[in-house]
Amino acid sequence: MTIEGIIYKIFDVEQKTDRFKVRNFVLKTEDRYSPFISFQLTNKNTEVFEEDGIALGDEVEVSFDVGGKEYEARDGSGTKYFNVLTAWKILIK
Repeated sequence: MTIEGIIYKIFDVEQKTDRFKVRNFVLKTEDRYSPFISFQLTNKNTEVFEEDGIALGDEVEVSFDVGGKEYEARDGSGTKYFNVLTAWKILIK
């Protein structure tokens, strides 16, 4: 899937394990009901902002995959679900 918008927020890279790191960013879109959409970049893609010179305020097209996870809540309240939007390419418009 792809979506266009403006880079609104870029978070620091988080090293989750020895082999897995994540970087989140927020895209501001023209969508009236969902103007702010959070994405994650993983592993080698976490450096895309530095490598491609992408910065806050840049108009971009984001290519991404939609994923979901199921997990058991630690508080014993049962099975929970969440969605993840994993970006794999960002192009400056």
